[in-house]
Amino acid sequence: LLYVCRVTPIVNGNPTSVIPMRVFSLADPLNPVLLYEGPNGITEVHDIWVQNNIAYLNCGFDGLRVYNFSNPSAPQFIQNLTFYQHQGYNHQGALTPNGKKYVFADETNGKPVKFAQVNDNHQIQIQHYLGVNTINNSIPHNIMCTDEFAFVAYYNEGLRIFDIQNSPREVAHYDTYSQESNFKMHGAWGVYINLPSKRILVSDIQSGLYVFDF
Repeated sequence: LLYVCRVTPIVNGNPTSVIPMRVFSLADPLNPVLLYEGPNGITEVHDIWVQNNIAYLNCGFDGLRVYNFSNPSAPQFIQNLTFYQHQGYNHQGALTPNGKKYVFADETNGKPVKFAQVNDNHQIQIQHYLGVNTINNSIPHNIMCTDEFAFVAYYNEGLRIFDIQNSPREVAHYDTYSQESNFKMHGAWGVYINLPSKRILVSDIQSGLYVFDF
């Protein structure tokens, strides 16, 4: 399956209205088949995390939704988290490999990272909020997780690593953006942790690619 977020179809060379997301079958990868588009009632799906057919949809200012895509043509609704503390633009999140914790971020000045438990029905409950330099309006961006740690590309604040085994706490960091700026969307943009070497990759908008050992 191919999950595509925030789709703007082009018809006769002209962009049409945004579709929140689409799902395609890649059984024939040269001829993808559209299986689903939606969900209704929201403006966009900015990002998505799918694991064992359970999809966590980051829906911008419409919050977060959870669906079961075991039948991708007719996904089953699980949860709608429309309002929550420290809400902003729901940007991206990551599920731990064991499926027990979900960590997500709102790409909005001064909003902390959200650390949530996931129950047996795949519903999330936010239990902790933890941010870096939120008093100066810092912004978290992209997240990846192991069962033990959350790795956050935190824009101006660089790479931030949180121990999530019990109550989350920051255990390591590296500031890839050493300058200070009133604009809080410089610096660490992306993070990747699934290399066989266990190295961590961080892409910084201003200063390039970093490779870390942790």
